[in-house]
Amino acid sequence: MITEPAKTFSRVFRGYDPAAVDAYIEVLIIKQRLLLDDVERLRAGLKESGAVYLNGIGGAAQFYARCIDRVTGVSLMQFGTPEAMWHLEVKDFPAVVTMDSHGRSLHQEVADASKSRLAGVLS
Repeated sequence: MITEPAKTFSRVFRGYDPAAVDAYIEVLIIKQRLLLDDVERLRAGLKESGAVYLNGIGGAAQFYARCIDRVTGVSLMQFGTPEAMWHLEVKDFPAVVTMDSHGRSLHQEVADASKSRLAGVLS
């Protein structure tokens, strides 16, 4: 459980996220589905920096907005308001840690279990 403010980064995953992890972002949330090809690179960056990756329910921005206590800053406004890096303090933010700072990836675990299950069904 995160009990103090964390630096977060939320944007479309296409080349910006490794840079965010390198900048010592503590919590990462993206706006679209994470491709399995991206998992290993991101997982390595999270492990190196001690950050975590969160998953939330897509399309629930209005619900999540209720958890924002305050905006403490904004970076990268040159990408426009929706794609900028917003620095937020949140409370009771409902999300699941799906990649942790120890290298564990729920994305990979689900993919591996699904492949195994499929192989059993097809044999």
